[in-house]
Amino acid sequence: MRKSYRPGFQYKKTGVMLTELIPGDQVQMSLFEERDDQHNHLQAVVDQLNKKLGQNTVRYASMGMRQTWRMRQQRKSPCYTTQWDELLVVGDKCR
Repeated sequence: MRKSYRPGFQYKKTGVMLTELIPGDQVQMSLFEERDDQHNHLQAVVDQLNKKLGQNTVRYASMGMRQTWRMRQQRKSPCYTTQWDELLVVGDKCR
C-alpha cells in the first residue's frame, strides 16, 4: 500500500466478487465434458491467501459481508459419527 499511496487523493475500501463458484465435488458435467482443474486451482489460491492474510480475508460473496450472529455451541452434542475420540463407549458390565 505504501508504494501506491499518493498524498492528496481520497481512497475507498473495495472488493472483488467471484460468482458461480461451487464445491469441487458438486460440479455438474455433461456426458462428454472433461474435468477442468481451474476450479481446484482457484480454491487453492483462495486458501493460500487466507492462510497468509488471515482467516476469511478472501471469501465468497454468498458468505455475506457481516455476520451479526454466532452459533451457540456450549450445548452442542458430541460428534459420534465423525470424531473417533467422541465415540460412545459401552462397558461390558452385564455379566
